[in-house]
Amino acid sequence: MVKIRNISPRAILANLWIPRLHKSWIGLATLFTMAGLALVSCQDVTYEEEIEPQAPGTELPMVKLQGLVPSRIPDSCAWKTSKDSGREATVCEGTSCTVKFHLKSALGPDTLRLSLMRWGIRVGTVKVVAKPDGSGLTALGLVGTDSLVGKLLDAFALASSGNPDSIAKLGSDSRSRLVGFYASRLLAGDSAFVASPPVLPDGISRDALNAALVQVGARSSKSWTQIVMSGAGLDSAKVAALAQDAVDRGALQATDLANLQKASVGGAPVISVPSGSYDGPQEVEISCSVADCKLGISLDGSRWSPYLRPVQVDRTERVYARSIVTGEDPAITWADYTIALAPPRFTPAQGVSTTSRTVQILPSVPEATVYVSTDGLRWKVYERPIVVSVTTTLWAYDTMPGWARSPVVTAQYRVRTATPNIAPAGGTFPGAQRVSIADSVSEATIQYSFDSTEWLDYTGAVQVDHPVRLWARAWALGMDTSLVAATSFEFSLGEPKFSLPSGGFPSARKVGLSAASGVDIRYTTDGSDPSETSPLYRDSLDIARSMVVKAAAFKAGWVRSQVAMASYSINGSVATPEFSLLAGTYTSAKIVTLSVSTTGAQIRYTTDGTVPSDTSKVYKDPISVGATTTIRAIALKAGWATSLVAVSTYTITGTVARPSFSLPEGTYSKVQKVALSVATQGAEIRYTLDATTPDQTSPLYKDSIAIVAATTIKAIALKSDWETSPVASAKYALQDGFGMKLIPAGSFLMGSPSTEIGRAENEIRHSAQVSAFWMDTTHVTQGQYAALMGVNPSSSTGCGSDCPVETVTWFDAVLYCNARSKRDGFDTIYSYDGRKGTYGMATTALEGIVLRRGLQKPGYRLPTEAEWEYAARGTAARAGSYPAYSWGTASDPTTIGANAWYSANSLGKPHPVATKKPNDYGLYDMAGNVWHWVGDWHGTYPATLSVDYEGPATGSFKVRRGGSWDNPESFLRSAYRGGTNPDGRSTTYGFRCVRSSP
Repeated sequence: MVKIRNISPRAILANLWIPRLHKSWIGLATLFTMAGLALVSCQDVTYEEEIEPQAPGTELPMVKLQGLVPSRIPDSCAWKTSKDSGREATVCEGTSCTVKFHLKSALGPDTLRLSLMRWGIRVGTVKVVAKPDGSGLTALGLVGTDSLVGKLLDAFALASSGNPDSIAKLGSDSRSRLVGFYASRLLAGDSAFVASPPVLPDGISRDALNAALVQVGARSSKSWTQIVMSGAGLDSAKVAALAQDAVDRGALQATDLANLQKASVGGAPVISVPSGSYDGPQEVEISCSVADCKLGISLDGSRWSPYLRPVQVDRTERVYARSIVTGEDPAITWADYTIALAPPRFTPAQGVSTTSRTVQILPSVPEATVYVSTDGLRWKVYERPIVVSVTTTLWAYDTMPGWARSPVVTAQYRVRTATPNIAPAGGTFPGAQRVSIADSVSEATIQYSFDSTEWLDYTGAVQVDHPVRLWARAWALGMDTSLVAATSFEFSLGEPKFSLPSGGFPSARKVGLSAASGVDIRYTTDGSDPSETSPLYRDSLDIARSMVVKAAAFKAGWVRSQVAMASYSINGSVATPEFSLLAGTYTSAKIVTLSVSTTGAQIRYTTDGTVPSDTSKVYKDPISVGATTTIRAIALKAGWATSLVAVSTYTITGTVARPSFSLPEGTYSKVQKVALSVATQGAEIRYTLDATTPDQTSPLYKDSIAIVAATTIKAIALKSDWETSPVASAKYALQDGFGMKLIPAGSFLMGSPSTEIGRAENEIRHSAQVSAFWMDTTHVTQGQYAALMGVNPSSSTGCGSDCPVETVTWFDAVLYCNARSKRDGFDTIYSYDGRKGTYGMATTALEGIVLRRGLQKPGYRLPTEAEWEYAARGTAARAGSYPAYSWGTASDPTTIGANAWYSANSLGKPHPVATKKPNDYGLYDMAGNVWHWVGDWHGTYPATLSVDYEGPATGSFKVRRGGSWDNPESFLRSAYRGGTNPDGRSTTYGFRCVRSSP
């Protein structure tokens, strides 16, 4: 450390460096500072020595660093030479200044340049050199001055003395005022300070000067353009940024900013949407009150474009507006926009549950990215629903490029441990109970209490042998404590049991009483209820006369039992009941009546093999015996002994009645349902639908049978020990135009010849073979679809219920086929791979659909591509003829119009089914109206198709066939193939179902 004392700063400045200094400088410190690092305390290298004043031009005496050996200098001490000069660190008080050195290596021959400072501006430099032998330092006189600084300081000294109030407006401290003064001279165009190229006084930074230029210019009503042209290197964007920062810091007032933004004369540009934060894009307009001003717009303040139309601001940015009036400076203003996102939304909402919950976080706009945190500190991109199985707080916010981040929102999901289950669940008991407590959360800790204050850990069943209220609760790690379960236990004695039930007897009897061990039984025979003073039961009671015996159980500290009572009458025995029909084997159902000779006696009986008692069914009406049955009966009369048990067994055999049909056989105009019944009680019905004779292995009849095509139902009825009924048979058919048509098996050439007009490359001709199958005569209609599925997805609902259903996906079509199979009692063809879906669900809900059971099953399905083309071509294909259309080769509008709805006659909409001619199989609209979805994936035909070929195993598109009301005649050809994503929807997409023939 070098301490310089008793040196007059005024003398040094006057004699060494600056000849003219204002007297106001007296008393200010001369600042000597080493460029570079901030001060680091280092005990081994600080040294203080007084230096006497020296005449100008003489060397300062040598300064020694006592006891300092270079090798001992600590590594933590830093040393900066003049090569790294920049900032200075010097402490001055009055006329005394201390220079602090930081060493990290030997001084060597390097030089230090110490700066003389005034209001933070370097006015000169003193050089300090080290002696070659390292024994000390030598301080030299002034080695450099800054003439621009001299001019600045002289001018500032004069201005500050002449108008101190004006100078004070330039800043709150001396340095700020000095820099502000320099900025004011530049703005005024003072030739003493404006240089070309521009230079800065040593010690004034470019950033500080720029800030001062904007603030001084705004306060003095300088225009934007004057500040930019001040020579300080500013552009419009920098002026805007510095001005806004000054307003934010309070260095500029709103009125100052308005001065900056307006022109010296004329109108300033007006931005229609003020600065601020908005939740969505804003449409910004720019206007000017002066008629001949020219408007410009910029997003960076430097590159300007003519303003032609409103600007759509859809991200966080600044918009600059400029107006130019002839003969005036341009006026520039700006507005800052923050386009902020709304926060994301949690679903379900926060709350308390006893089970895990899957929480979704939905962004405020689909394109936004959601960030989520479980501690409010560490964030990650939300990618999938979060399973919350313990009490958790979630934080989330939205982000999107060009938008301000949404506010952070939180949701707390509290998971409460399930309430324990106490078993038994309280009540009144005849004896001590072992009480178990369980919780559905396996890792939960269970506690119980008998007073709700002192809790014990549950480790096993709790013995409860006295009246008490039991509380239980559970808790698990990460979960809230469960709700408290509570139940009460009361204890009462079971009533005594009589060894002989009430009744009438022909002679005296002995009656015993019994109760739980350790219990006293007390009884009465005078009709009163027993008490603690009643006779104590010790041995059996003799019943020699008619009497009522009452008994109760007693035990110290327990509630008395209920009173048990038995009434005995010594009179005689009731006669045994008699049957009207002798036991035996019969070939038909029989009616059996019961009777008893004892007047006033009641008969009770059973038919389930149990012995009858006084609680058995009372005999009132004759008993119908339709199957092998054993009847047991007793007779009872008050005061009499119960009769003996009468038993009679009846074996019923015979022939079961023929089943009957709820609907006469015949031909019907629409699908019908037929119910089967049989008159023989307890018989079951077995049936077939393929005209074969049913037997005991045939399907069991449970529900009505849907008649969807020509069907022969045969049925028999069976009953154990009975002869099987005769076969019942009925034939049903549906009129043409309704239901389904049987398409016989056959082979044909699929595709089209190369000469066919309108032919596509994917129609390569090849051989194909199909088995017999049933096909809907029409498209599935809107009425049929809505009746079965509960919804009509069609766009053309005004067309009516007889119009084809449309705007259905391939998935909607197979869902309908499955539902129709279930309705009509068939196995479903399509499986969902464990998932289920309905109309309107996302496609992914049905991505697992596969053809599970094959074409040989009778359920409803979509036709294969081969089946569809075979049916569309009609009988001509079986005969070896392949016209282009389902009706033949004619392609004139009249013929086409008679057979199909297409682009030339549809008037741009679908039409009711079966309003055009059918083909020779009786199938309507195989060309036109709406497309047909088929089951196959779209792919290249193989050279030869196997029997009942189902198309490629995988693909991207499902095949469409037949054309629609929106297509030209070339699309109506029987060989034409379309393809669409299975989740595609269109007002031209429909379908019809098929069934494999048994």
